[in-house]
Amino acid sequence: MSEATHLDAWRRLYAAADLVKKLAPWTWMDETDVFGVQFPETTEIGYVSVMGGLGVHFAVSVYLGDHAVHRFLDIEESPDTEESVMHVLELPQLMVSFEDREELEKEDRELIKQLGLKYRGRNNWPLFRSYRPGFYPWLLEAPEVERLAVALEQFAGVAMRFEDNPELLERDDAFLVRVYHEEGEQSEWIDRYRKLPPPDSVRLNIRVPRSDIQQFQSAESEIPSAEVAFNVTPMRVGQRGERPTVVYMLLVVEPESYYILGMEAISPSEGLDKMREELPAKLIAIFNKSEIRPRELRICSPQLDQLLGPVMRDLGVKLTFTPELDAVPEVLESLRGYMGI
Repeated sequence: MSEATHLDAWRRLYAAADLVKKLAPWTWMDETDVFGVQFPETTEIGYVSVMGGLGVHFAVSVYLGDHAVHRFLDIEESPDTEESVMHVLELPQLMVSFEDREELEKEDRELIKQLGLKYRGRNNWPLFRSYRPGFYPWLLEAPEVERLAVALEQFAGVAMRFEDNPELLERDDAFLVRVYHEEGEQSEWIDRYRKLPPPDSVRLNIRVPRSDIQQFQSAESEIPSAEVAFNVTPMRVGQRGERPTVVYMLLVVEPESYYILGMEAISPSEGLDKMREELPAKLIAIFNKSEIRPRELRICSPQLDQLLGPVMRDLGVKLTFTPELDAVPEVLESLRGYMGI
């Protein structure tokens, strides 16, 4: 792609973002008012959702593919927790948000200057980011610039129609999908309605080395309980100029003394599923290193319940789900201040 073509693509994207900001569709649309856009060059569908109804974070996300929108809708139905925010950031998506100038990176500001554009004020600066599972939000690549521009252009038109017709987006449990239709020399965007196929099931292959299990079972010291948390951190790993991976933390705390029994930073370099498969083994390794065995594990994460439950219950460890842990939040706050996580 030539430099002129590259800049033209970005101009189109900024123009689409400016139109969305001017319309302010978050004043009459909710995050769950979702519709699809079929990208002409790939036939993949991106599902568009708006944020900003609470007057806090003004943005439009395009969730890429059926699996991503299934997960998004599931998350929307779950309680609003730190884990739910983590799961949203794990979804493949393209996003424009409207930020203060200080939130933009040097590359963003240089591009705006190169295009001859000017923005002023709070929540007025367009910020474009690409999200991929296991990676830190990153600058858009050339095909993503074109896709997001198409999606935002279609979103502007659909949002105005939706304001007049709130029944537009769904029909007989099917989503509205905007499709680029060509016939002879004529082309246009048309409405179609499509039912989401059932979500793909994901099977994880969780294994713990037999020697680690035997060591855990034969631990001489036993404690009543331990709290376990698994969170994404602001840390990132990668070479300068490349899309970095995010870093997660597995944290185990003794709730009476607030003593950290163990913690491990984990980068999902082989993918999120592989990382999740290894969590039970990593947890048992932490206890083995401390040479202790808990009678109970306290967690506040449905994901940890699914990942740890089968293994730990087979080992005779009670798993207790609680909406909020006692010690972990304070320990995390201390770690964030001390280590910047």
